Amino acid sequence: MTTHHPLTTAIAEKVIDGPDGHVSILRVTPASPRGVALLLPAMGVAAGYYAKFAESLAERGMGAAVLERRGQGEHETKPAPGVDFGYRQLLGDLDVALQSLRNEYPGLPIILLGHSIGGHLAMLQLALKPQSVDAVALIATATPHHGPYQGAARWKVRLGTRMIRTVSSVLGYYPGHRIGFGGLQPKTLMREWTDMARSGRYVLEGAALDIEAALKEVSIPALALVIDGDEVAPPRACEPIADKLPKDQVDWVVLGAPRISVRACHHQRWAREPAPVVEEIVAFIERRIPVQREATAHLAQARIAGSRGR
Repeated sequence: MTTHHPLTTAIAEKVIDGPDGHVSILRVTPASPRGVALLLPAMGVAAGYYAKFAESLAERGMGAAVLERRGQGEHETKPAPGVDFGYRQLLGDLDVALQSLRNEYPGLPIILLGHSIGGHLAMLQLALKPQSVDAVALIATATPHHGPYQGAARWKVRLGTRMIRTVSSVLGYYPGHRIGFGGLQPKTLMREWTDMARSGRYVLEGAALDIEAALKEVSIPALALVIDGDEVAPPRACEPIADKLPKDQVDWVVLGAPRISVRACHHQRWAREPAPVVEEIVAFIERRIPVQREATAHLAQARIAGSRGR
């Protein structure tokens, strides 16, 4: 039986001062949250697009927040020639948002949700700071590498990512809002994303850490949620991303008709009919977070016992 929780507030924006500008999140809170979920949006999608999704999570007892990604939606920074940033700056914004949520929800588990490129950002966060969250959910997060795609889609992905890289390099930014894919994006982020399109591997500019090796050591639970019928992120293209994590840590779910409407079997429109996705996320949290918190408690006790034995 689904339990609905009363909301203490309507969804509202919170602006946080960060070391590199303002960080904005949309958030909504139930009366007694059992945890908090932070969503990282897809490329070219404003935080407000996920308002119904956040409210649905809150109605199921989760504090819910959506990060307004730098350069998108209502964010004050807009990519342009000379206005550039990449994964490092986005990870800095994410750290600010996570710290704000920890302060607001002390002691509650934090679940990082990533939609599409937001899932790639979540994966980088796991590699660099694996203990910064209690769980992660990747929603329609596919590799931009052409390998897993089939037929005409393989050539579309291969040529499309090359075009994005070239246009970004020549113009100093990517005008996806005019081209019809991805929205307005900065040059460095598009270079980093298309680096993965070339190799299928995560590489963070300036980082000495082997991202791929670090992901294999991640010990928190993960949900890989795929929308059947999503032409941008079909299951075959999402598998290589989930496979970067330890297999015993990943729950794999494919959502399709009849659980999700034909209209919502789409890379973005699932967020406008979010109930099935919310159900899977809540079930994952109920299934995996108690086990994870118990394991963490045992690890802490073992460390205390070990220090006393020295």
